[in-house]
Amino acid sequence: MALGVSIPTANRIVRRFNKGGWKALLDNRGKNNEPLPEPFKNFARQLHLQCQRSTTGREVQRMLVERWRLWLRTGDDKHAIPGYETPPKAGPKGYPRGWSEDNILRFRPDDYALSIARQGSKSAAGFLPSILKTRVGMRFGQVVFFDDQDYDVKVAAPGSSQRSLRPQGFNCLDYVSGCFMHHAIRLRWWDKDGDKYRTQTQEDFTWFVVAYLQKHGYRRDSHGTTFVFEHGTATGYNNRSLSTFGGYSNFDEALFGVSHGCIRTERSGLFNQPAFAGMLFRPQSSGNPNFKAPLESMFNLVRNRMAALPGATGRNRDLKPAEQYGQDHYTGQMLKLWENLDERHRKLIRFPILTVEQFAELAATVYQAINASTEHLLEGWEKLGFVAAQLRFTPDDRSPWLSQEEAAELPDDLRAVLLAKAEIPGHVRPWRLSPADVASQCAGELTKLPDHLIPLLIPRQWARAATVHADRTISIKDQLLGAESFKYVCRFEDRDGMRVLSPGTKLLCYLNPFNPERLVICKEDGAFLGTLYQQSRAGWGDQDAILDQLKERAELKADLDTGVRPHLEGLMSDRAEMKRTNARLAEGKPVLPEELAEARSASAREGVRTRKINQIAAAMGTDALEPSNLLNRDDADDVQEPCTPASQMFSAAQFLNPTDDNNE
Repeated sequence: MALGVSIPTANRIVRRFNKGGWKALLDNRGKNNEPLPEPFKNFARQLHLQCQRSTTGREVQRMLVERWRLWLRTGDDKHAIPGYETPPKAGPKGYPRGWSEDNILRFRPDDYALSIARQGSKSAAGFLPSILKTRVGMRFGQVVFFDDQDYDVKVAAPGSSQRSLRPQGFNCLDYVSGCFMHHAIRLRWWDKDGDKYRTQTQEDFTWFVVAYLQKHGYRRDSHGTTFVFEHGTATGYNNRSLSTFGGYSNFDEALFGVSHGCIRTERSGLFNQPAFAGMLFRPQSSGNPNFKAPLESMFNLVRNRMAALPGATGRNRDLKPAEQYGQDHYTGQMLKLWENLDERHRKLIRFPILTVEQFAELAATVYQAINASTEHLLEGWEKLGFVAAQLRFTPDDRSPWLSQEEAAELPDDLRAVLLAKAEIPGHVRPWRLSPADVASQCAGELTKLPDHLIPLLIPRQWARAATVHADRTISIKDQLLGAESFKYVCRFEDRDGMRVLSPGTKLLCYLNPFNPERLVICKEDGAFLGTLYQQSRAGWGDQDAILDQLKERAELKADLDTGVRPHLEGLMSDRAEMKRTNARLAEGKPVLPEELAEARSASAREGVRTRKINQIAAAMGTDALEPSNLLNRDDADDVQEPCTPASQMFSAAQFLNPTDDNNE
């Protein structure tokens, strides 16, 4: 270590000593040795760059010695070595002086030169200083990174495949908060011939970005929003054969247009040119991963948290676990067995790896834990003010630290004591907010993408034609979401209120596989109609979900009844009159016109009698002529006794039975 000698060099020296003693270690360096020609040194450096193996010192020395021997034996100048006019003489070790392995190794170029010569500019970029950037001065949602990744595990998908599959998915990360805003998991499927194909396409990525905009949104202020995409899978469509109803064939242009210039996209430069001008062959085109370094580093954090999961694949083929082969074989056998069992026994099968449902739940927990972590070292956190004070009652470790939210829940007397110690050292400390806390505080700064812009963003070729069923619903399938259809009730709200579509109506539907709960519908000419919501199945004992569906159906029925009721007003009136007539007949009440006229006449006479009784009672100032007493008699002519008082000179019966109805 003191002399800067590597372990391989020390071992090589020991081997030489064991083989030839001290003399074997002599390289004859001294003042009588002639220096090696500079053209020879450059030729040795060229050979180092041509070799693709990292341990090229011995190989380059061997190539030089074999070429020297060939030149010496044939005398042909085509085997000449640069720097020498004639073959040099052999030294004590059988080759020219200064051509030892250690000496030739000294001419090897540095790692940058070897990397750019062997692997190109992209690999050599790792030996150059990084471009340092800061999040200080940025706003939440101003820069969002998007990318795809393959998880380093395999999972079992019962019912979908008879072999273990590797999950993959899309992710997006907000730059300022360092928060995973959205993620989606898919599987890398295998066809029947055994050739794999990726489920993630540019169409999937386009829908993923739209789902982020619907869920979170973008900045509509002067700062705007920049989406950082890549050049491969994690990029939107750019195809002249596609066209949205807004006239866009490029996703970047569509985002810029529908947001009135608030959403822009950026990508890294491409490594698609030879390392040096004049070289014939160029490398495969690829982007610069350092351009989205924040997201790439977060991917590393995700993989570290999943490092202990069963079914690990390793970082590459050479690092995969030895038991993976047998594990995949056994998983395939259990998947075939699963298909031959009934539902009860399927639940008893235990796979050596996680199922896709288990992995999805675990992945969601991992992302939640990363977003909720306060033990991070995100750059610029304090300068951005993403810190909060924590307090404790005593300056020792026995007293727990309390956040401001926890302190607010204390009783008033304890909270007052705690706040009084806020200025005392040992009782207060700055606490880093988690990425999720920052994202939650700043969520109101973003504007969500309205649904009526979806037909302007998504190519019409991706829309699905559908017809409204007789029960006012439509059903749509998506191969990435399973074999079961998604059902939507065709009732939505527009500017005129709630609207229900008629059976047979032709629609264009925009189903987002990353947000299937909402379905944007349009007319066949692209005119936006509204948004439908998925009708979810309720569990047998889930009364709340059942009541929600009953409520939704009752509202739909009420809307439909509103359109039918005016056309049945006449029928309802006729049936009400029919019921009224039948009831009068059953009760013996008058129904015919002459019976109704007689009843009206009798009612009029009864009214006259009542008025006269009231007049008499008022004139006499007594209750002797009680109208109820008189009106309740079957026949007023049967009144025999005079009404009180006795001074009254006529009887009520005489007054109530005039000889002529018109004679008062």
